[in-house]
Amino acid sequence: MKYDGRRVAVSDRQEVEMAVPPSDALKGYEGRSGFWFEVRDAKGKVIYRRVASNPIRFDAEAHEPDTGAQRHKVDRPHGLFAILIPDLPAADSLVLVSSPLDPERSGGPAEPLAHFPLRRKRGRAHGNR
Repeated sequence: MKYDGRRVAVSDRQEVEMAVPPSDALKGYEGRSGFWFEVRDAKGKVIYRRVASNPIRFDAEAHEPDTGAQRHKVDRPHGLFAILIPDLPAADSLVLVSSPLDPERSGGPAEPLAHFPLRRKRGRAHGNR
């Protein structure tokens, strides 16, 4: 995945055979803050969820010789990250869920950030809603 601010897009897909971590709880995340991704079936039901650290960085830590570690705001956040998605028979879409990316509201309730089809369909793939 690649990101530029709030825009997230699929940069590459690669199928690998390996064990994936078990799903976190499928229910009970309404109103929670944080970052996770969900695999949903064609009806939008969550069938896999993995809680993770938010890969989109709006600040960075740097070591200052006089004061030690300091956090600095990133003016234009951009970069790459990878996620391991299980190949489930009912999997239809991937949804990234995040607390607001605005650093001043970062502890707010998480909401869908981006939605991606998992099954290759005719036409264009889509990213952010």
